[in-house]
Order: sequence, then C-alpha cells, then structure tokens
Amino acid sequence: MNKKLTRTGLIATLVLVVTLVCVLSATATYAVWQRNVSADKEIVVPIGDNNPSLKYLKFKGLNAQGEFADEGITQYAVVGYDGLVAEIIIPEVYTVDEVDYPVVMVTTDPDNLYYRFRDNEIITTITIPSSVTVIKDFAFAGMSSLVKVTIEGDAGTITIGDHAFAYCTSLTTFNHIREVEGDFSRILLGTPWARQWI
Repeated sequence: MNKKLTRTGLIATLVLVVTLVCVLSATATYAVWQRNVSADKEIVVPIGDNNPSLKYLKFKGLNAQGEFADEGITQYAVVGYDGLVAEIIIPEVYTVDEVDYPVVMVTTDPDNLYYRFRDNEIITTITIPSSVTVIKDFAFAGMSSLVKVTIEGDAGTITIGDHAFAYCTSLTTFNHIREVEGDFSRILLGTPWARQWI
C-alpha cells in the first residue's frame, strides 16, 4: 500500500512539474514576443476622416444626365454595401484615379442586386451627405435594424422616391433640414413615422 501511495505521489509530482515547466515556458515565450513601444512616440488618428464603412460601400458611375455609364462619368451613385459596420456614412465625393467625383444619388444597381441596401439587417444608422440630391424608390426599404437616418445640408432639395425607407420597422429618428420632394406617407410606409403622414 505504501508503494502505491509513493507511486501515486511520484506521478502527481511529475505531472505538477511538467505543468509548471509548460506554464513557465509559455510565459517566457509570451514575454519574448511582447512589442516594446516607447512612450515618446505618438500615434495620431484623424478622427474627422474616420469612416470605417467607406471601404464596404459600392459605387457606380453616372453620366451628366444621372444615368449609369462606363464612359463620360461626371458623378457617382452609391448602389450598395457589403460590410458588417452598422453605422454608414456616405461620403460627399468618390475618388477615382486621384479625381474627386460628387456622390449625388443612392439607388440600386440592377446588374448587381447582391450589394443593395434593401433588406439589410446589419445597418443601424445612415448619414447622407449634402451632395446627394436623389434617393431612388425602395433604396433602403426593409432594413429592419435601421434606427436613425440623417440627411445633411440645410439648403436645396432632396428628391426621395416612393418606399425609399418603407418597412424599416425600427426607424425612430429621421433628421433633415433640406426640403424633401416626395410623399412622406409613401417614403416612410410601414415605419413608426408613417402615422404622422397619414
């Protein structure tokens, strides 16, 4: 019986030593790979230009008449999104080959419905810049998580198509100063805002 206890004690001690060596080894390895950052270095993050949603927005060129075009592009439309960032900020300009083009429209690309905003369940807020003058029919319809829309700019008119925000069932904030051309009872159909316009 004493031999059994001694053997059990020996095995337990051996397991303890092996565990201790593994832990110390892992700690030493972790310490070796720690990056040494000196306190005199400062990293500046440009907060005003921070738009994590930008790289996931999809754009398509428009000609001067506001039609999709491959040549003679003078402006751009935002046609969709394929990211997981919930707060969308549409930029005023889209840069191609170091040339800034105004972003003037939000619509859907009929050639690529996969990226459309419609029925998106991730986006919670959308900020639309003053450069956008047209939001087409059904552009943001059915976005069940959308809570807040802000349309920037205090002058001019923005044309919003029928059902552009229809059935955005969580939409509780719709901020705009610009004059809206469109029928709010149709633009906001099926949202908490709809009763105000009936």
